[in-house]
Amino acid sequence: MKLVRGPWKPIFSGEWLGHRTEMLQNPEKTIATLIHDETGALLLMDHYFICTGQLGKLSEKLNANSQVLQKNFGTFNASYMIISTEPAYFKRQALEDGFEETIEKLDKDMEEFNDIAHEFGVEVTDIRHAKEEYSLHAFSEPSLLISAVKRGKTMIQRPAEVSGMVLGKTATGETVEEKMTDMFTMIVVGKHRKNAMQVVMENVTLSKMTAIVLDDSGDFQKVEEPNKEFDYRAYPELQAMGMPTKKPRAWVNLNDLNSHTIMEMLDINSNGDKQPFHGQDALKLLSEVITSKSGKLSGVSDVIKALIAHREDEFQKYRAIRWLLAIEDRHPGILDGEIDPKSIASQISGTGSVVLIDAALPKNIKRALAYSMLKALSRMEGGEPKAVFFSLNSTSLFDSTSKLGEEIAEQLVRVQSKGIGYCLGADSASGIHAELLSRADASIEMVNDHEAAVKKKRSKPYRLLLRTPLSE
Repeated sequence: MKLVRGPWKPIFSGEWLGHRTEMLQNPEKTIATLIHDETGALLLMDHYFICTGQLGKLSEKLNANSQVLQKNFGTFNASYMIISTEPAYFKRQALEDGFEETIEKLDKDMEEFNDIAHEFGVEVTDIRHAKEEYSLHAFSEPSLLISAVKRGKTMIQRPAEVSGMVLGKTATGETVEEKMTDMFTMIVVGKHRKNAMQVVMENVTLSKMTAIVLDDSGDFQKVEEPNKEFDYRAYPELQAMGMPTKKPRAWVNLNDLNSHTIMEMLDINSNGDKQPFHGQDALKLLSEVITSKSGKLSGVSDVIKALIAHREDEFQKYRAIRWLLAIEDRHPGILDGEIDPKSIASQISGTGSVVLIDAALPKNIKRALAYSMLKALSRMEGGEPKAVFFSLNSTSLFDSTSKLGEEIAEQLVRVQSKGIGYCLGADSASGIHAELLSRADASIEMVNDHEAAVKKKRSKPYRLLLRTPLSE
């Protein structure tokens, strides 16, 4: 087999969880990890850089997968930034093409890293150009293999195809299986809804779609680990497994800010029923400046420069600037530039995964983040169902005092034409926006922590005993 950028020489070979595993290195010192099964292999690649400077904020800014490795041995001290690709599965006959495709992605991510490192004043040396001692210390690390294999092991455990959504069993012990297309938009209500939503999330992933999860409570942070208490006796045809999980950085796109979003992030009551709002002139100015520069704003500093250059009352200009700085001060990094639909499309890879968005934020900021994310999703190309948007605690998205709640509901309707459904949770149906409630293909109402009532459009309602999740 002739692999691009070779020759690739083995630096490790062994077995991991019953799968033949090997690590290869090429002359550029890129590491390729392969986890084999009967028909193909999972492939991921890593490349190392030696860095001098502050890496924390730089890492947050990157779209690429990255991790920081610190080495301190006697007089040897070094900080490494590891740029990694997402694990991808290739049939054996397509592995050569897989190598070429993966290394092209890695090249783009490394180029982005070098550009952003320069912006942050971080000095970078590619490991291929560094002294040999840097390679010896980096590649002698036993956790290098463990880290690489852990990122891929759940994907290779996953069955190739799933015929439907296994939700649970009837009272007579019959397995309940639903078509994904019959439950593409759905509501889950009740205090015990977490497990039900996790079961739906797993089925979305196993159907080779992407679960985009707005995780505001940390309930789904362990879905990449298999459930140690899975009920094998009840479901011998299934197996406990972790879900392939991605945790990309998320932010509010400055280019999409409107007056509602700005007031929301400032936690100003837009209805004015608490107290009058006296900042309309500054709000109007800020909205006008953002609209005039829409698509060109890459950070808060761009907005501030545009405001300073604007011919307007100095007081209003600096009031608007103070607002922006106040948001940044309370929530560092929450405001940033354009969200590239292609970047989102790369997260929705068609191989089945959970994309966890950290939304442990005040409700007003959570709404702004959800709106901005859905707005970006609406710019994707349309097509077949490819993803489902999940929110365990949706009531806070549709606060009756928030105009942004209406816009979030509009975006959730709009993205359906892009192949993106929704699964919204609340204590009761009254916590869900009426439009989304009426459009839902199905609903699950939790009777207790394991029993649920299921309703589908044009079908008779039924009860089931919910299956245990496959993941933690």
